Amino acid sequence: MKNKNTGFLISTIAFCAVVLVALPLRTYQFLAGVLEPGTGFFSGEHWSIYALYFAVAAGLVISIAAALIYKKELGFDRSTEKRPGQGILSLVAAISVLFETALSVNSLIGMIAYPEADAPGSPVIVIAAQCIFGILTAIYFVVFGLSVISGSSNASEYKIISLSPVVWCMFRLVYRFTRTISFIKVSDLLFELFMLAFMLMFFMAFSQLNSKIESKGLDWKLVGYGLPAATLALICFVPRFIVLLSGNQEMLYEYSNVEYCDIGVALFILSVVFTRIGWTGGNADAKEEALAKESEE
Repeated sequence: MKNKNTGFLISTIAFCAVVLVALPLRTYQFLAGVLEPGTGFFSGEHWSIYALYFAVAAGLVISIAAALIYKKELGFDRSTEKRPGQGILSLVAAISVLFETALSVNSLIGMIAYPEADAPGSPVIVIAAQCIFGILTAIYFVVFGLSVISGSSNASEYKIISLSPVVWCMFRLVYRFTRTISFIKVSDLLFELFMLAFMLMFFMAFSQLNSKIESKGLDWKLVGYGLPAATLALICFVPRFIVLLSGNQEMLYEYSNVEYCDIGVALFILSVVFTRIGWTGGNADAKEEALAKESEE
């Protein structure tokens, strides 16, 4: 019986629709002055604000609901085989995370060298932890990428280090909560918080599924959390990058610059969703059992 993958199809359509609507809208908000330069606050009432929030909220709810309702159709493919595309994107993610970690290390050195320049209570410990787990996350993406490129393994043996992205996202999330400004009024910060929350949940499920640690029934989360995480990462990265290329960097919120790790991780997540679940989902467990029997024979 052919697997329909209805939930995956609905979630994919929702993802594509939100991206096509939200990215131009968000870029327009920056360039049209809907956002106050430097502060991130909306300059006033504007139709694009309601349109953007409605499109994003509707898309995320549909993606999660469809994956959950049709979760029996979704299955994670753990088979060991060469996946050069996914491996390359994993290495790209590693480079992007390492680049942003290097910037954080530089910022941390400045805080330690000139503590009087920082406001009381600067999150030095949080940034230090973010740097440590950023390095570990980059290492995990490298070993994962090399494993799937060569087809030597599915990287399931790296159980401990596979949790590094989870902890890294957690400290990135905590760091944003240390800011005194309202995350409700600053849309950049609000999008970042939701993005990191979905990334954290995605990587937790991915670690469990790929390592087979209490993973039963978690397959749907890769779609339900992965596509929203990628959607929000694209919203956080693409419009800012366009603004940066246009020479209008002063229009960006001062604490939300272009972070290349967002697009790197988003591409990795999409590679997992569309190649490890994708249209072959639901048959993944059967495929794995068949391969196991072949190896035994």
